[in-house]
Amino acid sequence: MTTSNIRTLLARVKRLEHIANPVSESMYMETAHSFDEAIANGSMCATDGPIIRDCVLMWLRDPAKYGLIGRRFS
Repeated sequence: MTTSNIRTLLARVKRLEHIANPVSESMYMETAHSFDEAIANGSMCATDGPIIRDCVLMWLRDPAKYGLIGRRFS
């Protein structure tokens, strides 16, 4: 997975910010697979990649609970 692909994926996820419901199982699995592939082929850091993957997947499961991408809760 190239940096361009990761940016495209992030853009798709950011568009989902406006949705209050969790994403479909297929979108969730596609996102998880994309992160796994990027980590496995070295396109994404093997140390930080799994952490970022888990955060994105948690957010996809419950966007109302975890807030908007790029914003931190205090």
